[in-house]
Amino acid sequence: MLLDRNGHLKLADFGTCMKMDSVCGDTPFHSESLVGTYGKIMDHKNILTFPDDIKKSKDGKYLICGFLSSKEVRLGRTGVDEIKCHLFFKNDQWTFDTI
Repeated sequence: MLLDRNGHLKLADFGTCMKMDSVCGDTPFHSESLVGTYGKIMDHKNILTFPDDIKKSKDGKYLICGFLSSKEVRLGRTGVDEIKCHLFFKNDQWTFDTI
């Protein structure tokens, strides 16, 4: 699930996405084989990188890494409110109650 800049929910399946043009990147764990992709996902601590040429926020990176943590420290381990309060979602355009 993704949220757009207006806070609207979008569904995505990164396993079946296709590259539309040069403004689009690759999936984060792309490999030529399904086994290779799963291997990269399982080794995400060593594999995941954030490209330097793509604009991203510090809070966005922190959110992604928070979801990719072990269950003992994973973002949301104490409930959905922990996710809703994350700095990535702070804005003056919408709240989780208004979308």
